[in-house]
Order: sequence, then structure tokens, then C-alpha cells
Amino acid sequence: MLACVSPQYAQYFSPLRGPETVQRLSNSPVPSAWLSGAIGAAGPALSAAVDRLARLDDRLAAAPPAVRRGWLAHLLLEEAAASAALDSIAVDADELRLQTVGALAADEERAVEGVDRVALAAGTLRLLRAVTARHPRQLFTANRLAAAARLRLKGRPGEIAAGLLQERLPPSLIEVPDPAAARAALARALTPEAMARWHDLPPLIAAGDFLGQWSASGCADAVGGAVGRALVPQLLGRLGATAGPVLFPALGFRGHLGRYRPDRLPADESAMIAWLEACQRAAEVGLALHGQLSTAHQRLHAALKPARSTGRGGLVADLLTEIPAVTGAILAQRSGLSAAATRSLLSRAVAAGALHLLTRRDAFRVYGPLA
Repeated sequence: MLACVSPQYAQYFSPLRGPETVQRLSNSPVPSAWLSGAIGAAGPALSAAVDRLARLDDRLAAAPPAVRRGWLAHLLLEEAAASAALDSIAVDADELRLQTVGALAADEERAVEGVDRVALAAGTLRLLRAVTARHPRQLFTANRLAAAARLRLKGRPGEIAAGLLQERLPPSLIEVPDPAAARAALARALTPEAMARWHDLPPLIAAGDFLGQWSASGCADAVGGAVGRALVPQLLGRLGATAGPVLFPALGFRGHLGRYRPDRLPADESAMIAWLEACQRAAEVGLALHGQLSTAHQRLHAALKPARSTGRGGLVADLLTEIPAVTGAILAQRSGLSAAATRSLLSRAVAAGALHLLTRRDAFRVYGPLA
């Protein structure tokens, strides 16, 4: 463990354990100097990333349930947009937020090779939701990952296309053009030996190693880079570094797209430093969002404080914190309130400055806790 790291954060480093571990890792792609704990030039970046990640993990653990659920819902929108950017698809998180409630009008300018770019990013969002909803132990084999992401790894491409046209197959979150190649790539990436290696490494180093293996095994081409990035927060949970999905890596590369080089991880020290710095930035995004949502949650509760003990103002305040974009109809359905009562509570929250209008159309108003 680095000397500058507090003892309570030791689990984020998973110190290497004696000569047996060094021998087991001797043929790994990780630089040999790191096997004895000498992280070298990457040390300051690792320490800073660990500090931010630990703070974020602690604050989420202490947050009210509504804030935790809202934090994840909002952050997945941001991560989906950032992950799409790494795949050269320009999408704004606000577009995704409106798309989730059907408030985004059709626009030919959003098309990429004939496909709506927001729809492409929405597929990544659905993938992230599916992966984060699973327990980390249900993801790191080819079959379990295929079940979580509804990847079709059996059958010929022509047979799969025919099944989709006849509506005999459920929709896939990620389209796999060559199931056989995808199955072989996943078998190379998610090996028991690799998982044992990741358990022996400091978790953030292991996450970088994982992305490197995802690229080297061919998974980035056969299955998609977005799938590998979606697995990173769950890998950190599997390794015991975080209590849940906390670190979403694509966010750390916003504004730094050129520094995302998983093909050079983990052996290239400069690529590893860039990865650790991205982890720090991603954790800082999470910390900022936690602060914003905590403030919004308090303001909503103050604005909607019920006059009677049987009032549902507190329930509505929690729901408005949890849902990134909501309409009156959605809120009425989720809360069990009448349309008139819902409109009254929404008006009170907006008047108090605790809720924001995301659209200006009178016929279809969309609200959110964050502007």
C-alpha cells in the first residue's frame, strides 16, 4: 500500500501477497516492477484516484436511498453519452434524458449511417442498466454475461436475423454480427486465470488490465467496447473495492478522448497513468452529482412537506429525486396520486425552485431535479 493512503482505504489497493503471488503473476502483461508493489510513476495517479473513489463510495453508502437510486439513474445517462463518444457517436446526456420519456422529436440530423445516434446511445444506456442490475458474480463468464446483456452467441447470423423478423427472439441489447467470433473472444477474455490475476492486483490497476484484455482478446471488435466499459464498475465490486457500481470509466475520458488507449493497457505506463487519471475524473463527476442531488433532495422535501401525516409529499420528493426526467402522467402512476394532485405538487416544487422544467412546451411538460 502506498504510504500516502489512509489505512481505511487499504482495500482499494489489495496489497500483493508474498512470493507466491509474484510467481503466479510472472507471465502476466502487468509490468514486473508492480508485482512487488513498486507502482513507480503511476503511484501519484493511483493514490489520487483511490482517494476520490473512496470518498465517493463512503458518501453513497451514507446517502438516503432515494439519493443513491437517483445518483445511479442520473449517472448512467451521463456514462451512456460518454461511452457513445468513445465510439465516435456524439450524444448529449440531456438528449438521452428527454428520450427516456418520449419527449425528443425526430430529427434527421441525428442520423449516423441511417441510424438515430440517440437511439444508438439509448442502447448503451439499456446495457448499462442491465449490467448494473446484476450481482457482480453473475457477469464474468461468457454465458452469464450473454444472459445479462441478452447477447445471442448461438446460431448463425442468417438464422438470428430470420428469428428477429418473425419476432421469435427477444430484442438484444447489443447486436453481435458474428456469434461464433464473439463467443470465442469472450472465452479468451473472461478466463479463470485472468480473474485470479485481477484479485491479486490493486483493483484500479486490475480494471485497467481488464480493459486491456478485453481489447487484446478481440472482444472490443466482436462484442463492443461499450460492453467492456460497462463491466468495469461491477468488476470493482467483484474485487471488493466498492460496495456497488460506483466508478463509471467513460466519464473520465470526457474531453480526453485521445487518451483512451485500452489497446496499450496494462503494460504501457503512460496509458496506465492516463487510465488512473480518468478514474479520478470519473469519481469527481460522481462526487459532484452526489452533492447536487443531495441538495435537490433536501429542497424537494422542504417544498413538498405535507400538511398532514398522511400526505404523500415526502414520497413525491423521493420520486422526483430518483427519476432524471418525469412527466405529470409518470409521476401520477408512480405515486398513486390523482392528476390534479400531481399537478399541484409539481407546481409547488417549481415555484420553490426545487424542480426544473426541462421542456417549455405547455402540452407536454418534462421536469427534473437537476437543470
